[in-house]
Amino acid sequence: WDKISQAGIKRVNEVYNWKLFSDRLLSLSKIYGFWRYAYDLENEAMKSYLELIYYTIFKPRAEGLLAEHNQIQ
Repeated sequence: WDKISQAGIKRVNEVYNWKLFSDRLLSLSKIYGFWRYAYDLENEAMKSYLELIYYTIFKPRAEGLLAEHNQIQ
């Protein structure tokens, strides 16, 4: 039992320690920061694209329909 116990303690100390935990945490935070930055860039591009569609297609059509509706009444 002592041999199994010592092997278990050794494994825990090798695999689950503060250095490995902090390294893993820093690695994940770097990945998270990268994707958050990349997603924000994509969000800005999407926002610009949607504004372009709104002002060039949707808004003129909506104003035309409103003018047509006001003429009928």
